[in-house]
Amino acid sequence: MKIVALSGGDHPHNDVHNPDAKLRGRALCGLQIGQHFTQTDRQHAEGGRLYDPRSGQTYSGSMTAEGNTLKLRGYLGIKLLGRTEIWTRVAPGQRTCTSA
Repeated sequence: MKIVALSGGDHPHNDVHNPDAKLRGRALCGLQIGQHFTQTDRQHAEGGRLYDPRSGQTYSGSMTAEGNTLKLRGYLGIKLLGRTEIWTRVAPGQRTCTSA
């Protein structure tokens, strides 16, 4: 799973919070943030890792797809103590990292 578009607003466009100083200059557009997931059914994936570029931390994670949204749940230890973020699929014609 990669970042294909950034929301508007005043925020960094590079991975400035990465704990590895050598990676802080890389662009967020195109950045791989999810890996090692196992799909459990058509709408769910578990057991992966999610990188949060806002904090520079990597968490255990799960994903749930619902229509044009993807619910990403990152957690340490158990899911109950985690946080869910909802991402929306890029609409046709919407500006993406490659069309910017």
